[in-house]
Formats: sequence, C-alpha cells, structure tokens
Amino acid sequence: MKNLVLLLTLILAPSIYAASTWNLNDISYLFDVPRDHAELLKPTDLSKKGALLPSHVFRKIPVLLNGGSSNNKIYSQNLRVVSVRVDACPSLEVGNCHPELRLVWQPIRMTKNGVTSDDTAVHTFYKLENKEFNSLKKKLWMLKKTNEALGISTHKKVLNIHPAFSKNKKFLPSLKNILLEFSGEKNFHKITFMSLLVPTRWWRFGAFERQTDDSWKSPVIPRLTDRIEDLFNTSLDRDANGQISDFGMDAIINIFPTTYPKEDIIFGITSAGFRFEDDRDLPVFKKQLDAVARFRNPHKTNPDILNCSSCHFADATKGYAERRFPSLKENKSSDEFLNPNKYLYDLKNTTKLPTSARIVRAFGFFDNSPAINQRVINDSAVSAEWMNKFHKIKE
Repeated sequence: MKNLVLLLTLILAPSIYAASTWNLNDISYLFDVPRDHAELLKPTDLSKKGALLPSHVFRKIPVLLNGGSSNNKIYSQNLRVVSVRVDACPSLEVGNCHPELRLVWQPIRMTKNGVTSDDTAVHTFYKLENKEFNSLKKKLWMLKKTNEALGISTHKKVLNIHPAFSKNKKFLPSLKNILLEFSGEKNFHKITFMSLLVPTRWWRFGAFERQTDDSWKSPVIPRLTDRIEDLFNTSLDRDANGQISDFGMDAIINIFPTTYPKEDIIFGITSAGFRFEDDRDLPVFKKQLDAVARFRNPHKTNPDILNCSSCHFADATKGYAERRFPSLKENKSSDEFLNPNKYLYDLKNTTKLPTSARIVRAFGFFDNSPAINQRVINDSAVSAEWMNKFHKIKE
C-alpha cells in the first residue's frame, strides 16, 4: 500500500505543482532579441514615473565600448532592454524586503549578418512599495494565465527566451506596458554597468546609487577598496583546429585587497600564472570550486557581499576546471545550491555560456545567442519559491 501511495505521489506531483505556481520564466524574462529587436524598450520610453533611463543618469557612466560607438550613440540608437528580473525580496529576509524590478540593457545593432549585441551591459533597478508590488504580481499573473489559455506553459521550463514571445503576439506589448507602469525615474534607485575597454580582453564593472538628495554616488564594490573592478581575460574557447582547448583559460581579477577572503580567490583555476598545468592542479581546482559554488549560491552570497567579477566569471571557471579534469563533474560541494523544488524548477543551463571561457554575461545575449549564468537561474528559483510561499495568487 505504501509503495502504491508513493507511486501515485510521483505520478501526480508534476501536475499538482503545475497549477497556479510561479516558475523560473515567470520571475525572469529573457526577451526574444533577434525576433523583436525593433520593438524592445528604449531608455527614453516614458511612463507615469518618468523615463526608464534618464539621460542625466546615463551620462555618469564611463565609456561602455572603448573604440566602439560613443555612449551618446549607444543611448540614442542602440540601447535596449533585453531581459527583466522580478525580485520580491532581494535580502531574503522576512520583514526586511524591498521588492524591485531590474531591467538589463545591451546595445543592439543590425549587421549584414542580422541582429547582434555588443559585449557590454547596463542594469537599472526600480524599488517598489508593497502596494505596487502586489499590483505588479497580479498583472504578471494575469499575463501568465492568458498564456496558459493559449497552451503556453512555463512549468518546469528551463530559463531561456520566454516561450510566449514567439507564440503570443500580444505578449511583448503587454509585458512592456506592465514594465512601464512600474518602472521610471521616480523609483529608479541604482544603476550598474559593465564596460568593454579592450575587445575580448578587458571588462570593467561599477555602479551608481541614488542618494536621499537625488544625487548619484558611486559605491565601493563589496569586498574591494575601489569603486570599479577590472576583469582581464585572454581565455580562448577553441584552439587553431577549432577544438575546445584544455589550457584555454587565462583570466585575472584586479584589484583584491589584503582583506579579501583567501578561500574565495580562484586564481588557481583561472590564471595561467597560478597553475601548474599538470595533475598537481586537480586538488587545487577541487578546493577552489567550493568558492565557485558559493558564488553561484544565493543562500551563501549576494550582491551586497560579493564582488561583481566573482559572480560573472563563476560559470566559465567551473567549465574550464571540468574540461581539464572531467572527474570534477561528479564533485559535489557542501556549498552547492540545491533545487528548492525539483517538481517545479529545472535548473539546467541550456545556453552556450557554461561551455565558454569567453563569456562574462549574466542574463542577456552574446552576439545573437542567449547567455545566462547559473547564478541567475538559481536566483530565479529562489525568487519563484519565495513567491510561491508568500505571494500565491488566489483565483
């Protein structure tokens, strides 16, 4: 009898969870940039809260593409929203939540080969009052139910381009209207950037935060003593014969203060100058992959205590270590993120990012292909679980 109950539970569980639950793609929305590039949100799009990305704030950002388009041109012609994240509780603490929307922007261009994106990004953050958040979640839920009525489900779908963009022509304008209702200069409180200073070689991270007097100040990056952070990466994805190169990673992050946690420095994997390039690297890699697991685990680290590059480069680091030593694929760290509900969330990463030592994107596009890192997938699962626990919609 017990075996029969267990069998029925396993059979029915997916269908039970499929009804009235938030899923990964209901929390994090990746736009279909190649298909819809002309219709994506622009910085100057207006809502009752003002422009999405006011020019006077954008002008504070240093050069985004050194040797490429100017910031003025990027702002006026190319910058578009490529993804959106809804976070009900960034701090993950009951009673200490300030819900927010995050819009992710990249320069999008048309070339003779079609649509492409530049390897730089801007993130804008909009704080929501509880009443606003309750209204936002209801509108997003209605959008989800409309899709379901059309046979478009997000249940246990991997995080990628939202399936409704290609199947429901009203989905994009509806989502844009919702975002415009809840985002704008009035509740815009933070902007972060990743500049490409030397193509395929040098990325720079930084941020500006809105002060109580409406001025904008660049904060010190967590764990560092500076307001900017540089990632130098000369990694190669493939050798001269087009094969993945076992020794293709050579990247270093600058600058770490003496107070930086030694257990979280992963140069033993990423930097050729710190490696032996033989089997002596195996125990070093195994130990430092614990740090990578922490970087990818929302319960272990968050943007208030972790520097930018460690999060952005975690997947590339793990991918390289496992290519060098395939046995590490079976290694399980005690700091690894665990799926909060395997019946609801599929945490696989189906984008090209995990197999590349070149991509430092988090939730956007590399050229014209989706690029999502595991931290964003894990964050989305945590947020969806939070929503299912505290923000279920009564129908």
